[in-house]
Amino acid sequence: MSPIFIWSGMTWQFAFWLSLIFIFLMVPVIVLFIKDQTEDNQKSTSLASSIKEHSPLEGAESISFKEKMLMAFASFRNPVLVVVMIGLFTCGFNMGTVDMHLIAMQQHTHIHGAVQSASLTVLGILEVSGAILFGFLLDRMSRTLALSWLYAVRVIAFIFLYFTVGINPILFAFLFGVSFLGAIPGGLLVAGEASTGNTARNISFLLIFHQFGAILGASLGGITFDLFESYYVLTLANLVLATLSSCAYYYAYLLSKRADVVSPLSEKA
Repeated sequence: MSPIFIWSGMTWQFAFWLSLIFIFLMVPVIVLFIKDQTEDNQKSTSLASSIKEHSPLEGAESISFKEKMLMAFASFRNPVLVVVMIGLFTCGFNMGTVDMHLIAMQQHTHIHGAVQSASLTVLGILEVSGAILFGFLLDRMSRTLALSWLYAVRVIAFIFLYFTVGINPILFAFLFGVSFLGAIPGGLLVAGEASTGNTARNISFLLIFHQFGAILGASLGGITFDLFESYYVLTLANLVLATLSSCAYYYAYLLSKRADVVSPLSEKA
């Protein structure tokens, strides 16, 4: 919505105050309109109580903090969850780079102001349309393969950004915008399917890596610019991470294909 504020003469301060109003509106919307599945919750509570009553494990409440931490990390022996962790960290790193440094990169290389504005507009439009398109794909093909393609698109996008000349920022915005909002929900769907228990805990733990990546991407951009007076190191780091994530998700896709082959054989055996 940035172009609307710019063209109408409104200030950024007004835009941020408007954002605050929407945030306060979210609370009553959640409370009034988003209802828990009461019946399902009661069944879950009843089942949990039954399991606890008939559990052969005694003294479970006295588990030490160290043992609890080991139990938390045990879930990540699953290679698919490790792949999602890498993907979310990369996504955060990419977003930290784009949100904090995209305009600065263009200004540093003396890109025309009209191109800078156009790149933001294209990025915003493609974020929305790209999310809808990717959501459509996630329901109709292997999710790990779709995510592998998504990060491959980001690789191409950062190649354009590495050579920030002419209309390259607009081409970058188009490609990165398509993949901007698909990586997080796609990764969490894969994590949910791969988790054999404690799904909510696993997902919340994975999201920490996304935020850590965003902090590192934003910080590394400033540090490397002060050291080298360019953003090439930051862009190259994004290229490497996006390539790693694309390959990692393709590896997860191959694992899922192998499981599809093994399962029927196991059942016959």
